[in-house]
Amino acid sequence: MAEALAPEAAATGRLVVLPVFDAAHWKTFQRPTQRSRADLALLRLLSALRFEGTLPGHRFDLAGFSGGAQFAHRFTWLYPHLVDGLAVASAGWWTFPDSAPFPYGMGASDQAPKAAQIWLRSNLRAFLSRRIVVRVGEQDNVVDHNTRSGELIDAQQGLNRLMRARRWVSALREAARAENLPDQIDFDTIPSCGHDFVACAQAGLARDFLQAPSIVHPSQSKIEGVSA
Repeated sequence: MAEALAPEAAATGRLVVLPVFDAAHWKTFQRPTQRSRADLALLRLLSALRFEGTLPGHRFDLAGFSGGAQFAHRFTWLYPHLVDGLAVASAGWWTFPDSAPFPYGMGASDQAPKAAQIWLRSNLRAFLSRRIVVRVGEQDNVVDHNTRSGELIDAQQGLNRLMRARRWVSALREAARAENLPDQIDFDTIPSCGHDFVACAQAGLARDFLQAPSIVHPSQSKIEGVSA
């Protein structure tokens, strides 16, 4: 992942922070309200980078692919005051701005503290008040062993990542209209790509991700980077 982003980062002079949430210690990093609080780990990492002068400013852009996209959009929803732009691609599933039980939506459930649902509802307008880039491979329509499936989620989101990205974008746009907000969602498919980050990056995703002077890209890949 780092190698795939490096050429675009070098060409644009953008700073990229790649925290690694390894599977052994961060099994549920995609949902920052779980017991292993990946959101708090990222906040500590960013604070340390600012203290040493590596990361300028208080706000940053956040991007993520697959499980990283799950984390990125939920983190931004919980901390909208910290994130400028959000770029997410090929998530297996999303949290929707509807009444479905959390983490599928903003409704009550026993999968997270009640405060999490309150944060989502109260932060919805702030979450939507930014440019949100959503990408998915046009061939990312295969249900694999990593795809969360079931009656509830399939009915709400669709059967595969391509369908789910389209439905999530549609739901965000409907929520923005209900809040009288402008549509700032940039959605597109990545030509000739399935669920492969390197292929997607080479097909234009790296350019879509690196749009600001600093960007954080959470990952569960075993790559060299800054570990949270």
